[in-house]
Amino acid sequence: MEQSSNKNFKDAITSDFSKGVHEYLSHYIDVADTKAGILIGLGSALLGFIFTQTNYHCSCFLLTAILLEILAVGISIYAVLPRLYTGRKGYIFWEDILTWSSSKSYALQVSDLTQENIEEDYAEQNYYLSKILHRKFSAIRWGMLSFAVGAVFLALFLLF
Repeated sequence: MEQSSNKNFKDAITSDFSKGVHEYLSHYIDVADTKAGILIGLGSALLGFIFTQTNYHCSCFLLTAILLEILAVGISIYAVLPRLYTGRKGYIFWEDILTWSSSKSYALQVSDLTQENIEEDYAEQNYYLSKILHRKFSAIRWGMLSFAVGAVFLALFLLF
């Protein structure tokens, strides 16, 4: 009886852990998309300012600012592109669910899942989500750097 109780407790803890990690990663994907969206808006606004408020005399500062802001917007758009397709049969990610031949076959498989199977699928999904997060935040870092340096070059253009 004691051993069965310990196994049920361990299963509950493990399940909560994997699901908690999944929610944590999903939250940070939303945060990354928000940051990228803000960068797209700021970069676009700065480009709009450049094209409407500056005279078009050729300047290395202005040209560099324009190129860096276009790069920042492009990188940020890349960061919000849809998630990776894993191509595996799964139970959580919608693209993986669609690999099942029908809703009935998916439902039948879900009804047969054990706690161990659920944990394994959450663990695999968490791995893919962490890859997505790595790609998104790496792109956002480069987008922020490009935006900031572009803004500095615009300021230099406006000052000189």
